[in-house]
Amino acid sequence: MSYRDGFIHSGTEKNMAAYRAMARRAGKVGREHGALGLQGVHRRDVRRASGPPSPGGELKAGEAVWFSFIVYKSRKTATACSRR
Repeated sequence: MSYRDGFIHSGTEKNMAAYRAMARRAGKVGREHGALGLQGVHRRDVRRASGPPSPGGELKAGEAVWFSFIVYKSRKTATACSRR
């Protein structure tokens, strides 16, 4: 069974290309240190009824919520990777 570390944050739509480029670099570095992969998704239409839209509160115009996670073979591998 694999282990995942997840991250939630908000960001502007205009920075989507830069975020994707950074995520590709992070995935490459993570795989060099033992991660199996990195996934990321974003939502523009998050409503309050589905939970807090972002760690800081309400989304502003042009913002989206990003959820990313890194997949590891095990928690032990994730811990070792984060210590590098």
